[in-house]
Amino acid sequence: MPLDDYVEDYPNLNPDHFFDGAVDSAIYNDELVAIPWYVETRVLFYRTDLLAEIGYPDGPATWEELYDAARQLNDRGDGLYGMTLPENDDTLPYIFAWQNGVEFETEDKGVDFSDPAFVESVEYYTRFIREGIAPVGLGLDPMQSFVDGIQPMTLEPPFRYQQLVDQYPDFNEWDTVMMPAKENNISVIGGSNMAVFEWTEHPDEAVEFISYLSDVDTQINYFKDVRVLPPRVDAWEDPALREDERLFTYYEQLQHSRAQPQVLNWNRINDEWKRSEQRITRAGYDIAEEVADFRSRIEPMMVTDDE
Repeated sequence: MPLDDYVEDYPNLNPDHFFDGAVDSAIYNDELVAIPWYVETRVLFYRTDLLAEIGYPDGPATWEELYDAARQLNDRGDGLYGMTLPENDDTLPYIFAWQNGVEFETEDKGVDFSDPAFVESVEYYTRFIREGIAPVGLGLDPMQSFVDGIQPMTLEPPFRYQQLVDQYPDFNEWDTVMMPAKENNISVIGGSNMAVFEWTEHPDEAVEFISYLSDVDTQINYFKDVRVLPPRVDAWEDPALREDERLFTYYEQLQHSRAQPQVLNWNRINDEWKRSEQRITRAGYDIAEEVADFRSRIEPMMVTDDE
């Protein structure tokens, strides 16, 4: 059910309260159809002690620095690597592409993977895997291997932050920074939205409940109880969020994050890319040729507004 007509009476629903990327995920056909409930994104975790030894005490800030740091860490010896880079992550391929200036979504709600910058981005991040800097298939726990120094850098959502704090309370040789940049340092925004079914018999009550859940005090209290990140920008003024510098990196990154394309069949398209990524990283397929094959496989899935 479109919510635009309720914003005046329920100002908690005003999209201006929320991170732009979260709002983008709640708009469809220029209508507000949902309200952000909580958010997540990726930031870079790094071992402060080990990165200081190789000249990056504040963590890498660019693609070039990320590769250089990971390569140096990988050179420490057998069984030690540069970073964690999951090969089947649903978002990392698109994060790197965005950072390289790629725009997937077309005006007719299709997708376009023809930009050569997409191939460049795939070449960049799969290089870590092909060169053994980021291992695959070892079954390493990302947080335990991070603490042990086996994989001293990792790109993680906020639940990993909480896992690290809860399970390793005495471990302090780590910090977080925003995603290393190329053309930009965009990350993905995820989380959960709240909507009202258009056939509900109680639309006013439903909207009032969403308004309560969207109130800044409710959002802060929910964070303190459940430890998921609030999408309201002003909630981050609370000391529980603002004074934790490692956690506050997520606030900074959320201002440079965006939702995945709102495209019909996106999940099927994403599954096809996972298949291509496996061929590239596991079987050594040529990247440009595999991207071309991927584009041909997803062509029948393209559904536009005209159709």
